Amino acid sequence: MYQKKLAMRRGTSDIERLAKQYQQEIAGISGEYKKQYSAYAAGIGQKEEVFNVQKKAYEEKFGSYLGKVSEYNTSMNAYSTAVDEYLKKEAETQERVMELPRDKYGKIYYDVKGKRAGLTELVDNPKAYGFEYVVSPFEAGFRGTSKVIAKPINTLTKPVAPTTPEKFAEAQPEMPAIGEFDASQFEAKKTQAEQTLKREVGERRAAKLGAVSRKATRPLLGGATP
Repeated sequence: MYQKKLAMRRGTSDIERLAKQYQQEIAGISGEYKKQYSAYAAGIGQKEEVFNVQKKAYEEKFGSYLGKVSEYNTSMNAYSTAVDEYLKKEAETQERVMELPRDKYGKIYYDVKGKRAGLTELVDNPKAYGFEYVVSPFEAGFRGTSKVIAKPINTLTKPVAPTTPEKFAEAQPEMPAIGEFDASQFEAKKTQAEQTLKREVGERRAAKLGAVSRKATRPLLGGATP
């Protein structure tokens, strides 16, 4: 009877030891899982941080580019208006035949705000009177007229088109690919530990039952008569 109880106690002790060993193994697997998952999560955080820095730099550059485009469009509108005004003024200042008065001596003169300029002065110094050039009636005769020909000065400066901004060539950053965390190895280790526990517990229970059965039959065998 004592041997039976001792065998059962030893069997129970072995199972408890196996269970404790299993729990420790599972704790170790869980600890390794947490460690590797933390490293995985930290890696994601680092990638996101780098991406966010790149994204911010890209957005700042693109915002600056859009500002330049906006300034260019504004300048182009002003340029278009200036061109229209210049062309209008240019049309108003085309070369023309002028009917100038003559004084009592028959000499041609040009009256500028009450100040008279003779023909020679007008031809020699046209810009002082607002002309690009002045052609005397004698020279104008070769152009088919006996009157003064003059071209007024266009007081507007010819507009210059604004410089077109360079094409924005900065590549938009992309979030790096982040694979899923592979937990299969840990699940496999847990499954293996569980199967090992079940197998060893089963083996010990079978061994315990076999030992008890053998001890139970020995008295009968010892008391048998031929």
